[in-house]
Amino acid sequence: MSVSITLIGRIAKEPVSRYTPSGTAIFNCDVPVTHYMSKNDFGGKEKPCPEGWHESYNGKGWEYVQWWRVTVFGKRAETCYNYLTKGSWVAFHGRMNGTVADGVMSPTVWEGRDGSAHAGYELVADEVEFLGKNPDSDMPHAEQHQGAPRQDEIDPQNIPF
Repeated sequence: MSVSITLIGRIAKEPVSRYTPSGTAIFNCDVPVTHYMSKNDFGGKEKPCPEGWHESYNGKGWEYVQWWRVTVFGKRAETCYNYLTKGSWVAFHGRMNGTVADGVMSPTVWEGRDGSAHAGYELVADEVEFLGKNPDSDMPHAEQHQGAPRQDEIDPQNIPF
């Protein structure tokens, strides 16, 4: 079972790249998505805070953050690792993965290093669109590691997707 998802956001932590024994590149990153709900209903009356949510920074609504683990394979994975860093603005399109039981997809559950329980979904991206560079860095990931051209010097026609 798969669900098509487009996820747009900033990469929250430094991405990780590795290779399978057969040589296939794998790129992983984490992207948070904030869900927001106004405190007031259409009549202007304040709604109570839903369980698990917290007050937004501006104080006008309720919000929670949903974390997504994004995985890219192959040549796209290598390109992502060369040009995406923490803070990069990016769009991923692909299928959602989780744990399927009795025809229902649920988040994958795992135990963290500290022993606490975690749950989350994974997006396996088939398409990646670079929307902007990390505002805190003038250098793409590749330049930091391999001397690649600056992001503003890259010809979009040379990007393989």
